[in-house]
Amino acid sequence: MTETRMPGVIRIAIALWVGLSVVGVIVVSTLRDAFDETWIALALGGHAINLALVVCAAAQRKWAPRVLLVFVILGIVNMVGGVSAMFVAAPVLASATVAINAAALAGTLMMMLPEDAASWFDSRTRSGPTAAEVAARRRNVLGTAGAVVGGIVLGAGYWIADPDFTDWQAMRLTCLGEDEAPRRARLAACTETIEAGEFTGPDLADLYLARTELFIDSPYPGLQTIIHGVETALANRPSDAGALVRIGSWLSDRSADPFVGGAHILRQTAVAALEDAVRLAPEDMEARRLLGFALWRASRIDDAIAALEAARPAYPQDPVVLAVLSEGYLERDRHEDAVEAADGVLAAVPGDLNALNLRAHARLQLGRYDQVLEDVAALKQRVPDQWTLSFLELLAHCGLGDHAAARAEIDRAVSAGVTTAPRWRHRLVDWQRLDEAAPEPTDDTTPGPALEAALDAWVNDGCPQPDYTLP
Repeated sequence: MTETRMPGVIRIAIALWVGLSVVGVIVVSTLRDAFDETWIALALGGHAINLALVVCAAAQRKWAPRVLLVFVILGIVNMVGGVSAMFVAAPVLASATVAINAAALAGTLMMMLPEDAASWFDSRTRSGPTAAEVAARRRNVLGTAGAVVGGIVLGAGYWIADPDFTDWQAMRLTCLGEDEAPRRARLAACTETIEAGEFTGPDLADLYLARTELFIDSPYPGLQTIIHGVETALANRPSDAGALVRIGSWLSDRSADPFVGGAHILRQTAVAALEDAVRLAPEDMEARRLLGFALWRASRIDDAIAALEAARPAYPQDPVVLAVLSEGYLERDRHEDAVEAADGVLAAVPGDLNALNLRAHARLQLGRYDQVLEDVAALKQRVPDQWTLSFLELLAHCGLGDHAAARAEIDRAVSAGVTTAPRWRHRLVDWQRLDEAAPEPTDDTTPGPALEAALDAWVNDGCPQPDYTLP
């Protein structure tokens, strides 16, 4: 039979479809990180099948445009279902999707509706095919089948191979804040990069630290997630000492909050983070200072003293460092050091109550009883009715041998309600200075004869008790 020349409308439609397929492949390649492998495989396979149908249409197969139309209509129906949400999330992508589907429908109808297009397709069926035409038809069928199978194989291969084109180094830099990306983008980059498993060792540790800092900066930081992030980072030997300092300090401060559960775990994690920071940057005195505070909160007194003594040259007048050291020295019976550190606090913060109290206790242990009375007098001007101060004063009087003043302080404290007669009875019984069978005081302010006699004897014997050694 004699075939007519392909009409211009068919040529335009085929060119349009080829262009749309190329654009579609480009879009899929661009958005490969935003969709899963199954979607990408289906998209690539679909484009291959569409091209195969266009080739069949170019070979005057009348059924090809009709099958292509079915695919286009199905695509439009699928698009309509989610186009409104797409316009909200990505208006540019949504507009491009609508335009591509409209162009695909127009290109398909151009191969079906114009009269010259229909005549062109019909011209192939007006007479029986020749042997050459049968052979060409077979080639076309095999080619179409090959294209369809190739599309399926291409999509399946992509899905199975799961090629990764992500620039993980760029993602890592985003996570670490190198490109000044917003917090949400950094957090997403950290999570994706960690889950991808592309980095190990210190690089992975620093990613965990960066994500942990982002969690800390959130309105509702999850403590379990933060602790897990720090522990994982430490297990991989991080290299970011600054991040360890910031996270360790935050955890240590958080552990001091009485309303936070698991404070002991927070303290342990804080100490571990700050110890690693000091390992990485031994010259960083701020890291040592914060480590000392964290160790103190974790009740590791000797280690806290060592860390703060190492940091002290950089903070010679820091009242917080000196206050913790003074208390630590007092705990470890380093009384001269405790007095010296308390003096430093008072030089920086005159009249500091905690420093005065620490110095008074240390001076009492050193036998400097006149100085104890000076400290107690300064404290009583601010907090006049406190049992600890009353006890320090009477012990200082006992140390000076002024038993009458010591006994007078006991009576004053009982009458003022600073302590009570039953409490004094309990103390003397514990110190084995009063028989447990002795009568109870008649009320809080009336010791009774037996307790009065026991108190007189205790004071005259030099106020012996287990906490302080007096002459």
